Amino acid sequence: MKNLLFTILLTVCITILISCGNQSSSPKSSGQSSSEQSDKKDSGKNSPVGTYSAVEDGKSMQFVLKEDGTGFENYQGTENRPLTWKSKDGGIFFKYDGKDQEWQLPVDIAKGEIAYGSLVYKKE
Repeated sequence: MKNLLFTILLTVCITILISCGNQSSSPKSSGQSSSEQSDKKDSGKNSPVGTYSAVEDGKSMQFVLKEDGTGFENYQGTENRPLTWKSKDGGIFFKYDGKDQEWQLPVDIAKGEIAYGSLVYKKE
């Protein structure tokens, strides 16, 4: 009787441990909330991912937003400024690599535009 009870308890414990192990590999373990993950994985017209271009003083300017949350600003065709971006609270926010300041990137996904300063970047 004691051996049967021990075997049942051992089986239950192993089942619980296996179940807990499977949960730790779920997407929530990445440190992002499910809403942040779904915001980044939006596809097509709901996604800010892409290349946005403008011209200032005859020089090409770009914002490139990649699906993995990285990207860069190409400033007047001479300097790529790496950045990370994320979708939160209904907006797109970015930080230049190595900087603490976070900025809101004024993206109009429906129009495919970024209105940044006096420039309007159009999605390619």
